[in-house]
Amino acid sequence: MADVGTISGEKLSALTGLTDRRHRQLAKEGYFPPPLRGLYPAWPAITGLFKYHREQLSKKSDSLSKLDERAKTAKCEKTEAETALIVGKFIYPKIGDRPGPDQSLAQPANDVSAAIGTRASDKIGWPHGN
Repeated sequence: MADVGTISGEKLSALTGLTDRRHRQLAKEGYFPPPLRGLYPAWPAITGLFKYHREQLSKKSDSLSKLDERAKTAKCEKTEAETALIVGKFIYPKIGDRPGPDQSLAQPANDVSAAIGTRASDKIGWPHGN
């Protein structure tokens, strides 16, 4: 019969949903002591698993906040570009990118609703390139 201070690999797997092999990997990584004859020290194994899960949650949270920040930046850049188009302050990326003599130049938008939903190339008369 198992000692009160130990837990079998089978019971630990049933509790955690992880395989015994994964438990052995975590023990090798130092989260808790390795099993002796298939029995893990209960308290260190459980506290080690909590530590492991906290670290995994922290990593996931960090990557989600980075994605959140990138989404906010992209949304701000899109809003700035739309505002510039609506106000009629489209800035050409390079001098050579200006339309030729047979194409119209960008005009300030007189009607905001007309400018929303149009591409910059539509507004200044450039071909779409697609």
